[in-house]
Amino acid sequence: MLNHLTFQGLLCSQIKLKCEPAYEDNGQTLVISSSSDLTDEILLSIVTTKNIQKLAIRISDFTDLTSLSAFNHIQNFDFSQTSITQIPPNCFKGLKNIKNIVLTSSATSIRAYAFASSSIESVTASQIVSIDDHAFYQCSNLATIDLSHAQHIKDFAFTESGLTSATLDSLQELTYAFYKCEKLTTVTLPETIEVNSQLDSTSIKTITLFNIGYKFYIDSLVELTLTGTEIYFGYSLPKLEKVKLTNPDLFSVSITEQMVLHTIELPESNILSACFTLNPKLKTVTNGQSIRSLATDAFASCTSLETIDLSNVDQFETDIFLNCYSLKTIHGFNDVESSQIVLKGAPFKFCWNLKITEISEGKFNFFYDQYIMNNPISNAFAYTGIEDLTIKYYPETGLYFYGCKNLKRVDMSQLTGKTYLPKYMFRDCINLDTVIFPDEVTSIHYFAFENTKLTTLNLKNIKFIGVFGFSNCNVQELTMNYNFKIADSGGFIDECVERPDKMENYDYLEYEKMINYERINDGNDYPNEHMRHYVTPFWNCKMLRKITLGSEVTSFSLKYFPNSTITEIVLDNNNNFVVENGILYDTTKTIIYAYFNTQSTEFTVPDTVETISPFALAYSPYETITVPKHINIINGLFAFCHKLKEVTIQAKINRLGDYTFSHCYNLETINFAEGSSLISIGHECFICCYKLSSLPSMENAISLGNYSFAYCTSLTSINIPKVSLIPSFCFWHSNIAQFTFAPTLSIVKDNAFNSTKIQSFSCPETLVYIGVGAFANCIKLTSFTYNENNKITAILQGVW
Repeated sequence: MLNHLTFQGLLCSQIKLKCEPAYEDNGQTLVISSSSDLTDEILLSIVTTKNIQKLAIRISDFTDLTSLSAFNHIQNFDFSQTSITQIPPNCFKGLKNIKNIVLTSSATSIRAYAFASSSIESVTASQIVSIDDHAFYQCSNLATIDLSHAQHIKDFAFTESGLTSATLDSLQELTYAFYKCEKLTTVTLPETIEVNSQLDSTSIKTITLFNIGYKFYIDSLVELTLTGTEIYFGYSLPKLEKVKLTNPDLFSVSITEQMVLHTIELPESNILSACFTLNPKLKTVTNGQSIRSLATDAFASCTSLETIDLSNVDQFETDIFLNCYSLKTIHGFNDVESSQIVLKGAPFKFCWNLKITEISEGKFNFFYDQYIMNNPISNAFAYTGIEDLTIKYYPETGLYFYGCKNLKRVDMSQLTGKTYLPKYMFRDCINLDTVIFPDEVTSIHYFAFENTKLTTLNLKNIKFIGVFGFSNCNVQELTMNYNFKIADSGGFIDECVERPDKMENYDYLEYEKMINYERINDGNDYPNEHMRHYVTPFWNCKMLRKITLGSEVTSFSLKYFPNSTITEIVLDNNNNFVVENGILYDTTKTIIYAYFNTQSTEFTVPDTVETISPFALAYSPYETITVPKHINIINGLFAFCHKLKEVTIQAKINRLGDYTFSHCYNLETINFAEGSSLISIGHECFICCYKLSSLPSMENAISLGNYSFAYCTSLTSINIPKVSLIPSFCFWHSNIAQFTFAPTLSIVKDNAFNSTKIQSFSCPETLVYIGVGAFANCIKLTSFTYNENNKITAILQGVW
């Protein structure tokens, strides 16, 4: 209704009246009491000419609000005395003057884009139930709005707004309504809401939640309080420093991969499962005694964790503390006289500060399944920080300290009831320099002390030693009282039998994996695949200088000490040998067992000598050797004479045995007595004779051995006109290009010419068999001929 009339003029006997709304607040508030006044025709000129700051609609039955151009000039709106139920879509969108709006209690809905990109600062509304998408999009000045009754807020409703806090007590589902609300610091949610990444891209630093999902993520979060009974999240929160769990009924928790998390507070409860993997800054876990069970990898890579109370945990799974470099104390485990915690696998791998000093029966409980028994690096104390250890007991399944790089001293003098030390027991304990062996132990399994720092070995009671038992050690002095028997069995060492010169059954040692280790490196920069048959307990003990032989030693061979330079052999109450001028003889001086004089480069066998044992000259400095007529050329006579250049054999010979010149890297010349005619060449006879460029006549040879000429890289041709069978790997990796074969050649075994320089091959009519890989990797082979008269019955896979 009009409040007053103004006479405008009198024309043609008619009076024209103009209606104006009422004003309040000194004319800054425009009051509308009639719906007919809500038009741009009436309002626009008024609000632009009278500097109206506030529009108040006082129409109790007014329900349908529409957008007017006049709204763009008004800062404040009061709809508290209307019956409006919603703010329609786009109603105040883009308005740059709007600041405040007061809604009636009947207003329950704000529709899409209602205030989008506007300058709205506050919305007073007590009963808003739903807010549509983008309703306050880019409302950067909006700081507060009552959302306590809001049940539905759609995606992006407040995106890029200035909202600082939101209390959402009635919310039914959390959406991405607050995406990129960079001023939002406080949010309160009901317990029923599951939170994942919906609150990401806000400025929330602290929050209390009940229910979080696996994808929970708030990039700004620093401190998190969780009140639920089951907690699980693994997305990395870049700023999260502290997590507090408060529910006394908490039964399961998993908080992983938090890069800066330093504190986890647990309630006093019975937590049935806990996992805190990959929290590298985690230092404090309060009430750890609440934990009853730990998941696999529970504290893996918690590299800053030093102390934790796990006194109520009954089992440690493998890798549970993997990479906990700083861990020193586990209350209930290494700070008690007797721990009831079952150790399964390798729970402490790479815990370099975790130390124990004694292992006795009943102190620890060990559990091993078949996998763990076969994998020593998966053992309880493998790769830990033990420094000084007394061992009084170990379980029947074995105990391994594989890779304990800080371990320096081990005392096993009080160990009873054990006759062997298990495989891998101290392998890669690179600083271990002192070991006191127990008197009852007579067997040391393979790899037991490989890569340790032991300098003195007193093996007076040891009868069996596994291959690589002491390889790559710094051993300088060795005492032995029995003939060593070298382990060649997959079982425990006390089941082993004496090893022959050549190890026939070696597959169980996983040779292909071991080949990469330095132990297979002979120090001469040559290929090492061919070394597999010569592995010994003392492989690559380059510092070994002195060996003492006790009274029970009746045989001795240098084959067990490859790459060492023995300068002294001492007899301790031993009447089975004589040492003279750097030579170990039998008591009659007719047999040479070992030559260890490192001064001379020439050697002529003394006339009194009748036999030179295999490997007796191995690793010697001789460049020339003359062998008298009366000496038989036996297997391995010159094997491993790395510096040998020339050999003169004065006796007529017709055969060379197995590995006669094996690994004579510098051998160039072999002088045979006139009338010698070779008919047989043994296995590995010339293997790795890298500089041997010519051979004595092979025209009468009828038999060759496996690997006979393997790695003879200076040989370019060979004439074998009577050999009917080419054995396996016979010319493997040699550089022979020209072959003269027997017309009766019948069999070419596996890999016989593999990786040679052979250029052509013509199958004789007698050839019946070509084995696997016989000509594989022969990159120069351009011609392979056979005809219809050939009798070949088998050409196996991979021949070429």
